[in-house]
Amino acid sequence: MVVADSPSGPTIERRDIDAPVRGAGQVLIDVRAASVNRADLAVRAGTHVTGPTTGPTVVGLDCAGVVLEADAESGLAPGDRVMTMVGGGLAERVVVDARLPIRLPDAWSFETGAAAVTGLMTGHNALRTAGRLAPANRSWSTRRAPASGRRPSRSRANWAPGGCSPACGRCATRRC
Repeated sequence: MVVADSPSGPTIERRDIDAPVRGAGQVLIDVRAASVNRADLAVRAGTHVTGPTTGPTVVGLDCAGVVLEADAESGLAPGDRVMTMVGGGLAERVVVDARLPIRLPDAWSFETGAAAVTGLMTGHNALRTAGRLAPANRSWSTRRAPASGRRPSRSRANWAPGGCSPACGRCATRRC
């Protein structure tokens, strides 16, 4: 799905475009589910830019899927189920920096991962950056998660010793 110019302003339409090509330090993902959120409305309105500014703007900031290609040092392998933030998630395939994908918990569907990734990453960044959550902190819980344009959800984020989220799925190979 790409943003296209029209006489009445930007519109979103389905269009075939060239498949992305993975470079060093990147992961190629076969998208199985993508979500639509408030930022996608801003992309359509032309007030928010994601991805490259040349060529068509593909909408969708979150997706989940299966790794097709990755560098060995990324800690990811073909077949891994992942979720990620990306400029252009409403596509069949996406390429992202190898540091961005988060392993999808086994019990989660692709749809759940695509819908949850922005909230999880926002919460993680708020706790680690603004909240300065460090490995010395033993645990932290919240019943309110960040939400964009809707009432706060009643989800719970539990942070394990070391400051890592058990939902992140990356802790086996990397620190969060």
